Amino acid sequence: GSDLAHNLRQVFVEVDGSLAPEFTRFVNSVQVTLRKRHQSGEETVRELVATRANATGLTALGPLAYAARGDTNAAEWLRYQYRTRWSFYGGGVYETAWQETDQAVILLAAPFHRSLVRLEGDPDQLRSRDVRAVDVSITSNLFGNSRSVRRSATLAANGPLSLPEVELVLPEG
Repeated sequence: GSDLAHNLRQVFVEVDGSLAPEFTRFVNSVQVTLRKRHQSGEETVRELVATRANATGLTALGPLAYAARGDTNAAEWLRYQYRTRWSFYGGGVYETAWQETDQAVILLAAPFHRSLVRLEGDPDQLRSRDVRAVDVSITSNLFGNSRSVRRSATLAANGPLSLPEVELVLPEG
């Protein structure tokens, strides 16, 4: 036998601080799947789901645990694969590819970011072209979920043109 025989590998999942508020605004859940391929050829698969109920606290989730099933190489025993499956309000889904690591903690960070778009127009130029009103439509697509935002403004007699800014949620990159 090996000296790993009685060991239990425990992997925890932590939610990045900037992701926690997204569970109330945008993210339904994140499913984390751990897959361990043992030296014997056997596989251990473990899953957990991060939701608003369990992901906004300060404690790590898990553990996702696996034993040494025929494993004798300690460094290899620590290596495993994981992937995440993100479910968004409105039905959008995003699944990552399998990633290999030996880390004891999987950090969940959002695969998206928020971006503020400010809309400005030069009132003098618009007036010189007899423009009295502006209607802007912005469409963004996030993991199969299309979202349109519309902003309208009427040009005041002598004032500036002001349209409320638009917050977009966009995929990383």
